Amino acid sequence: MELRTARLVLRPVTEGDVDVMLVVRNAPAVIGTTTTKEPLPRERMAGQVERRVRTWREREFGSWLILSDGEPIGFVEVHPIGAGSGVGPDELELGVVLHPGHWGRGIALEAGAAVARDLFDRVGRERVYAEVEEMNDKSLRLLAKVPGVRHLGGDLYELDRAALASLP
Repeated sequence: MELRTARLVLRPVTEGDVDVMLVVRNAPAVIGTTTTKEPLPRERMAGQVERRVRTWREREFGSWLILSDGEPIGFVEVHPIGAGSGVGPDELELGVVLHPGHWGRGIALEAGAAVARDLFDRVGRERVYAEVEEMNDKSLRLLAKVPGVRHLGGDLYELDRAALASLP
């Protein structure tokens, strides 16, 4: 299974993607956007990837690797948001992690919108969520480009079918 946009191919994350995802996640500029402000250890990324692959097997959705001209440049995380978010723990959170060399070109929005469409159309979800810290200016600017994204308070944002339909 893969998703295609004008510039990108997205495919489900596999166990073999740990190292490339780690390169993206641990780029210094990306680390600056994280809660911990620390590099992610390989073992922890391997555990995250293992859970994402299992989600694909069990639920037929999950995280995606973003490819541009066949080269991995980032990933779109999709996972249950969990308890304490302010919405049901089985609601889905979507987040895009893109290598800084590709920032500022609309790729994060293009990839995130493709995955959200898949979650709405194929998986049957009515909404997805993003948790974005108020200091993460780049992600907040991206959310501001999607008319209809609702700020639910704190770090929580909601995107529904109608909001996504406003994008080309």
